[in-house]
Amino acid sequence: MAAITEIMDGKIAQFSLEIEIGGDVKKTWRALTEQIDEWWLPDFREAGEGSVVSLDTGAGGHLVERTPDGTSLLWYTVLRSQPEKVIELYGASSPDWGGPSLSFLKLELVPNDAGCVLQITVTLSGRVTDLLQQNLNEGWQQLFGEGLKNFVEK
Repeated sequence: MAAITEIMDGKIAQFSLEIEIGGDVKKTWRALTEQIDEWWLPDFREAGEGSVVSLDTGAGGHLVERTPDGTSLLWYTVLRSQPEKVIELYGASSPDWGGPSLSFLKLELVPNDAGCVLQITVTLSGRVTDLLQQNLNEGWQQLFGEGLKNFVEK
């Protein structure tokens, strides 16, 4: 039996984006945290058909997806939460998901005249490829820019 060893270089990458939302901070925070399953897009439901996405916002809480048959996927764990202001989370990706890597996600709501701005900062460490960075950037824009934004503004 032969052993195969592959050594990979690790990287750290960070990107930020802002999404203007035509809803006040209170309404947007409620959608972001309590109503997450209502705007989480079908293309992002990785656990399977009929999954439900939930977020426990307390420190140590989880952003998790579960299906009726018991399948579950842990997206993130909450590091810090300040209601109606900011939530910081961290998650891990296995090699099957493009990793191994760690992801730190900061979601901050800043009030403005039109409602609020969702400031998203993502920091990745580990196996970070250009394609992974591009896919995550596009994915966050789609999930929050279409899913959350459209839900809050309806």
